[in-house]
Amino acid sequence: MTRRAAYSLFIFSPLIADPDLWGHVRFGLDALQTGQIVRPDPYSYLTGGQAWVNHEWLSEVIQALAFRAAGAGGIIALNLGLALLTVALLYARLVARGTGAWAAALLMAGFAWMLRPGIL
Repeated sequence: MTRRAAYSLFIFSPLIADPDLWGHVRFGLDALQTGQIVRPDPYSYLTGGQAWVNHEWLSEVIQALAFRAAGAGGIIALNLGLALLTVALLYARLVARGTGAWAAALLMAGFAWMLRPGIL
């Protein structure tokens, strides 16, 4: 493994889970099981069964697929992959617009560092 790859894994690997993570995974698993977006909220104590607009259904399905494939490690791998893809695309865009490779790398290193949990 190259130093750059190892550094990238170090930067993006420590995760602090969103308090709603497992709820999102559950709703994604429900959508996969039923084949449709769950309309009533079956898990809420006070508003259970009432109509609900789930605006995060697609990301929940993607998280559920990652969880099905590899458990919690699948969710970590998904987050890591998306973070690295974001940095790579931003780097490529900066270089394509004329930013020098070293300047773009420094900008992306700073950006990546700010993505670490607990930094901001």
